[in-house]
Amino acid sequence: MDFFVGFVENVSPGGVFVSSYRLLPIGSEIALSFLLPDQSTLFAHGTVRWLRDPVDRVTSEVSPGMGIQFTDLSAADARRLQTYVALHLRGSSSGANPAP
Repeated sequence: MDFFVGFVENVSPGGVFVSSYRLLPIGSEIALSFLLPDQSTLFAHGTVRWLRDPVDRVTSEVSPGMGIQFTDLSAADARRLQTYVALHLRGSSSGANPAP
């Protein structure tokens, strides 16, 4: 089993963007875990649906990586993720936590 680390830049109830220079082929099925800001760990299975190749970058401000669609997420982790997303979006829209 391969293991690698990437940075989560965008998360939603349906999936996550993992910023990484190591890209897996579209259609790859993976197991992933990531920490929410409260330090709780979510575990999920997903499928790579799209890539942002470092060679194709228009500007250096855009990170390479993979868009991963969740295919299996426990009910408890789905609830925690939904709560995080709702709070994060509310904070961003108020200006309290502006998006990077």
